[in-house]
Amino acid sequence: MELVEADNVEKMMMNVEKLAEIAVKVVWQGVSAAVSSLAEFAITSADEHSMLVNHPEDVTLENSM
Repeated sequence: MELVEADNVEKMMMNVEKLAEIAVKVVWQGVSAAVSSLAEFAITSADEHSMLVNHPEDVTLENSM
């Protein structure tokens, strides 16, 4: 990941190609974060489901109504 100093940004003019490159990087970072969150959710859900199916008597409700 590259760091750009603020005074250098003012000096240089961004062209269309540079903006497109930055946009692609931002999109991929967002996709990476979303996939990571979904993977964590899937693993946690699978663990909880496995616990419920294999040992239903040991499972307690954390948020009872």
